[in-house]
Amino acid sequence: MKKVTKKQVREFLKSHYIMQIATVSRKKIPRVSVLLYAIDNDFNFYCATHSDSLKAKNMAVNKNVSLVVWENNNLSVQVDGKVEPIKDQKERLKIVDRLARAATADKDFWPPVLRISGDEYAVYKIVPSTIFALEIKSHSIRETVSPFTQIK
Repeated sequence: MKKVTKKQVREFLKSHYIMQIATVSRKKIPRVSVLLYAIDNDFNFYCATHSDSLKAKNMAVNKNVSLVVWENNNLSVQVDGKVEPIKDQKERLKIVDRLARAATADKDFWPPVLRISGDEYAVYKIVPSTIFALEIKSHSIRETVSPFTQIK
């Protein structure tokens, strides 16, 4: 199986804007949510959610998150990392603007965060500790070697 390159992963992530993110509560209850995201060239992810959401509450007590971005018959990128809240108002507005621009790439998509009531947004940077990419174009369900490529 052909290994996925760092460049391919970066291009894939920059061409998408929706991730599934897993957080864990103080009581160790996991939660998976869908969020808009943007990334930088160092593979740091940026996202926003309502500050009173369960995922925001979870990230306040447990900075460890896991996320995935995938596309059927293409790639799956799995990331483990730590969440850092963005406090600087100018930086927060820049990130929210990037997320809004990313979401407008699809004329039929209306971001969930804009459909849920809530006044204040929590904005985050996710710094990856590991990134694994999986090419999901294989025509065989049996692999003799691990199909994952570690990127970071």
